[in-house]
Order: sequence, then C-alpha cells, then structure tokens
Amino acid sequence: IRPIQKDETEAFLSTLQTAFGFPLDRAVIPNFERKIVRDRMHVALDGDVVVGTAGTIPFTLTIPGGEMPTSGVTMVSVLPSHRRQGLLRQMMRRLLDDAHARGEALAILWASEDAIYQRFGYGPAADTKSIAAERDRVSFVNDPGPIGRTRLIDEQERLKQIPPIYDAVRRVTPGMYVRTDTWWETHSLYQSERGRDRDGPLLCALFEMDGVPEAYALYHVKPEWGDDAVPQGRVDVDEVMATTPRAEREIWRFIFGIDLIQRVHAYYLPPDPPLFLMVAEPRRLRLSHTELLWLRLVDVEAALRARSYATTDSLAIEVIDEFCPWNEGTYRIDGSTGSVDRTDGPADLRASAAALAAPYLGGFTFSHLARADRIEVLNEGALERADAMFATPRPPWCPENF
Repeated sequence: IRPIQKDETEAFLSTLQTAFGFPLDRAVIPNFERKIVRDRMHVALDGDVVVGTAGTIPFTLTIPGGEMPTSGVTMVSVLPSHRRQGLLRQMMRRLLDDAHARGEALAILWASEDAIYQRFGYGPAADTKSIAAERDRVSFVNDPGPIGRTRLIDEQERLKQIPPIYDAVRRVTPGMYVRTDTWWETHSLYQSERGRDRDGPLLCALFEMDGVPEAYALYHVKPEWGDDAVPQGRVDVDEVMATTPRAEREIWRFIFGIDLIQRVHAYYLPPDPPLFLMVAEPRRLRLSHTELLWLRLVDVEAALRARSYATTDSLAIEVIDEFCPWNEGTYRIDGSTGSVDRTDGPADLRASAAALAAPYLGGFTFSHLARADRIEVLNEGALERADAMFATPRPPWCPENF
C-alpha cells in the first residue's frame, strides 16, 4: 500500500469504479487530478496490479464553537477478487496513522455500507432528511406571497454568488466544511458529460432580496410525459442553502413552482429542515431519514479540547479504543475553561471511540447512547451533565457527499 504515482491515475479510477460497479469514465481524469492531493491517495498492489484504493481529502470542518483540520476519507474500494483478506483493514490503518501524523484529530466519511467502518472506530455523527413530494400538494402556512427576486444564473456567476451563502451557513453548522475555489470547480459544481446525459444539466437558482443574494438551489430537471401527453417530470434538488427564513421559503417556492413537473425530490437536507414547518401539509413532503456523516476521533484529547461546551460543568469520560490505542484513557473536561486533561481519577462515563463520535458534533445525546446500550454510566447524574455540556444550537449537517 502506497501513494499513487502519476501514471496510475487511470488504474486507480478503474479499480474504484469496477469495485462499485460503474464503467470507467476517462473524461473525468483531468478533473480528478485537479481535485486530489496525490500523496494522500493510496493504492493497494498485488504485484503490479492495483486491487484496492483509499484516500483522504484535507478539510477544515466546522465543529461546535470553531473549526478543525479534518481528514476526509474517500474513494475506498477493494476488488471482489481480493475481499475478505484484511486489505481494507490495512488501508484504514494507513489512513488513520497518516491523519494522526499530520495532526488531523478528526476523520469523516460517507459510508456505502454502514457496518464496515464501525470496526475502525467510526460512529454516526449526523443524519439527513430527503423528500419526495408531489409538486401541486405543497403550499405554505400563512403565506405572505412572493417577495424578492429569484433568477437562474450561469456557471460563471455561480462561482461568484453562491460560495458566500454557503459559507454563511457553514460557519454556524457543525459537520460542514470549507469549500475552496478548486473544490467548487472540481466537485460541488462539477458535472461530467456522462452525468449531464444521465441527469440533465445542473441548474442554479439564486434568490435576492433588494439585490442581496440570500439563497440558492442546485437542481436538475428530468422531463417525462405520460401516454396521455400529461407532463410527469420531476426535479431533483442537489442542494439548497439559505441565510434567512424568508430566503428559505422563497427558494423552495421557486422549486415547487417549476412548470411541467409532477414530483420534487430533494436529498441531503438538514436533519431539522425548516421546510417541514413551513408547509401546510408536512406529511405530503414524504420525508425520509438516514444516517449521513460518520466521524472518527483520531486524537480524542485534541478533539475534545477544540470544541466548545454549553455549560460550566465538568465531566470525566473513559475512552476505549482498540484500533487507535493512543486514545485509551480517561479525559476530564472542564466546561468553565474548556480545558481537557488526561486523569487517573474515576470516570463518570465509559464509551468506545465510535460511541463518543455520535455526540461530538451535537447530533446525538449521551442519553440516546445509553438507551441504545452504547455507553456505560458510572456516576449518577452524569448523563444529564453530559447532554447539557455537549448540546449545540443546531444539529450537525453535511450537505455533500465527498
């Protein structure tokens, strides 16, 4: 297992896409090479044949009370011929050791299969909602009527107008990460020719109030006509960002007002979507739920010290971590000063590193963990103190698969 060399990009992508069951699209290679940091992308070799892939992307992640350098694990695959031989474990070992050496106290990923990464200390840290609504059944409660201006913007204007909106939301939302200009161009706003043929062109609507941009929506239109010539198309919404409640309402008003459309599907919505409380018939949104972002505390002490706490209480947590044994020990958190220190004293709670990942960003509570039998309570009243200390004003959210 080693970083990829310059002439191995196609072999890397071929292995990745074969493992996931997709045909290789050579047209994406130049974009891929712009997006990656080469010494963070690894291949697993059997002789000189690439049989596995794994890499990380350096992110700056929003955490409660601040930001933190984070390792974004991605493009993990093993060919069917080499599965069940410990290869994935070796690659995970390499990536976590590398993150630890780089001083990245957190690692995040989106899991294609949930069971895989819990073996390596990852836990679910943020969830998401999706909708599959019938367009003509959506209306707003106490609707004041349309305000402001919503318009479609082209590819050049997107790079100017929408990053500030995204960043305004990101700064106050744990689980979101900084998008560089290169990331916008090569990932968030990138669409391959194959993707355009499959999904339709990526469109962008911008809502402005008195000339000030406040919200945007990235979406695709999939036209469809019934045998009776009645339009039955759908809109697939990739991302909606809004900096004010009125902007949230108006950008959704635009989406649900698109003509020739029967259904609106939206993915990767926040776990507490304002839209649910804005509409007259919330059930008609057909809201569904799934886990989203998985988190790994690579350096427990540094990660606990970096975030803020909502109360001035103190709490001692004993952490069990077989895969990253440097984390094993008891940590005392002082909410009044934000200090975190290892201690030989008694612990209030005992948890695995994977379990501790769940409340770290504020997505789950320690009480939730206890009801799931994922944490051991050693002191009476510790759950209530822990829940209050780790509470956040809004739940974590990561709106983008990386």
